[in-house]
Amino acid sequence: MLLWGVGVGLARQECADAARGGARALARGETTEAARELALAIAPRGAVVEFTREGELHRVVVAARSRGPNALALPVAAGASAQVEPS
Repeated sequence: MLLWGVGVGLARQECADAARGGARALARGETTEAARELALAIAPRGAVVEFTREGELHRVVVAARSRGPNALALPVAAGASAQVEPS
């Protein structure tokens, strides 16, 4: 059970890292496709990436399922936001 719990925590951290990476990419002015590719490269397998923009703020949410058999694969998600950088 301890290893399963650690796995869930790691999947959640991978989602957080992916969301931060995607938000930073968008803030730098990269395309949505490039930001999605970056986020998916960091995120757990099978993750879904969603983008929204509110004025000068880019928000990215990455959701996935932790590793494990059916009932033990829990949904995990994390989000991040970044302000558009001046060009």
